[in-house]
Amino acid sequence: MSPFLQARAAGELEEISKVYALADRVALIPLLPEEPVGEEKLAALTAYSSQPA
Repeated sequence: MSPFLQARAAGELEEISKVYALADRVALIPLLPEEPVGEEKLAALTAYSSQPA
């Protein structure tokens, strides 16, 4: 990961923590080279799941 992306991610940790504190469910979607537009591309976002927080 580039130093720029690492710095950006570190800067977002506080905001992400606030969301986790306020919401029952949270989905973090990474910045993608192409926006997922349409049913097929949006469904692909849920094709793989990670471990629950």
